[in-house]
Amino acid sequence: MTPAVRFLEASGISFSLHRYRHDSKTHAHAMEAAEKLEIFPDRLFKTLVVLLEGKQAALALVPGSRRLDLKAAARLLGAKEAALAAFQQSHRHGRRLRAVKGVMADVFEP
Repeated sequence: MTPAVRFLEASGISFSLHRYRHDSKTHAHAMEAAEKLEIFPDRLFKTLVVLLEGKQAALALVPGSRRLDLKAAARLLGAKEAALAAFQQSHRHGRRLRAVKGVMADVFEP
């Protein structure tokens, strides 16, 4: 279970967990999840770790069928530039994102 699932359970929040077999060769996780679960992609959200100016981490939630506009993200967060963190970087910055640590690779439905 992910930390997000444990948090929901501990908080007594009602939710449904939808499982599917992930194809490790797939890089479009939200689109894969939508297809396998037969859910419209905009009902799923990607959790993306963004590095601001290469040092500060932020979390972006993006509809499954959309791409994050990094320039707009930087502007909204008051930074000069933003870049998607590599998977290893997202876990390294997990201490700064304690509330979401471990959910970087998750896809969820509202």
